[in-house]
Amino acid sequence: MRGSCCHLQIYDQRASLFLDGLEEDGTPFDTKHLISTLSDISEYGAMWVGLSSNGSNQFIGRMQDFRFYPATLTNREIVQLYSGVMPKLHVQPECRCPPSHPRVHPLVERYCIPNAVEDTTNDRVLRLNINAHPLSYINDQDMGTMWVSKVMSLQELDEGVTITVDLANGQYQVFYVIVQFGGLLPESILIQRRKLDSSQHDTGSVTEQPWLDWQYMARNCNVFDMQNNGPLPRPDSINCLQMPSDVPLLGGNITFSLLTTQPHLRPGYNDFYKTPALQEMVQAAQVRIYMKGQYHTGAVGVNQRHRHFVISEITISGRCECHGHADQCDTSMTPYRCMCLPASHTVGNNVSNKCLITTQMEQISQPL
Repeated sequence: MRGSCCHLQIYDQRASLFLDGLEEDGTPFDTKHLISTLSDISEYGAMWVGLSSNGSNQFIGRMQDFRFYPATLTNREIVQLYSGVMPKLHVQPECRCPPSHPRVHPLVERYCIPNAVEDTTNDRVLRLNINAHPLSYINDQDMGTMWVSKVMSLQELDEGVTITVDLANGQYQVFYVIVQFGGLLPESILIQRRKLDSSQHDTGSVTEQPWLDWQYMARNCNVFDMQNNGPLPRPDSINCLQMPSDVPLLGGNITFSLLTTQPHLRPGYNDFYKTPALQEMVQAAQVRIYMKGQYHTGAVGVNQRHRHFVISEITISGRCECHGHADQCDTSMTPYRCMCLPASHTVGNNVSNKCLITTQMEQISQPL
């Protein structure tokens, strides 16, 4: 273990050894169960490092920067000691796991589990308070969680709530947005998009782009001074979809699909790659959802405690903007990099280099 960084994590009768952080599967190098718990060192006791209490099994080598912590560190804290960087979590990263369950569940981040157990174990504890409903729950890929707003007055409902989703690491081609509600639906919704600054790659400067209207939805589109289910004369036209007059008291969802055939055909929906206006309309780096009003709670006698929004999940479906040159992309990079197909004769990320070799190939293929 020359040059290795070792951490020994002990809690109760479980001891875990970490070598240079975590293994590839996010677990310690090894975990063993002790015969009994370790006794606290008394005032007149002693502690040995590098050999046993009787002087045998002496460690051969050199130790450097030895540290003792009076509390059991979690797996994330051990990684931070080794790398200097705390592993990121999508939901409330500042909330730590308890020493008895030091590992964040790899699939459901709100839970913690012990080391040396299967991911499917039922031995798990909540990392967050059971009554916590943070905004990050709306896209944690866990339908068992939900964001709950504060209780609002009728005036606050009329002023509305805005949720902004940043599509990390670049601009994507987005084809539909689904908002799954856990409570009552709003009476009107505006979905907007924001594109990347196209000049950023040439000048290196970033200019904030305006928000572009994408779709209106309302119980009655008169609130937007628009026609219910208005026509779509052009590929990039925007209309207002009328929401049903009667919706369930709990649950329900709204769906915005750019290539749908209902209630009106969008020109170019079945010929996407030959419709430049539609190709531009699906581009988005950020999505904003503005909700206003609420079904049922405006009636006389309704308890004010029902006047709040509950969203269990927001799904934004799209793909990397690789212009047909790649089936997949690496979103761990900023900006993401298109994993170009060999047959495309292209290289580079989603914007700056993707056309370089293609242009050269076209010039070469020109007849003399």
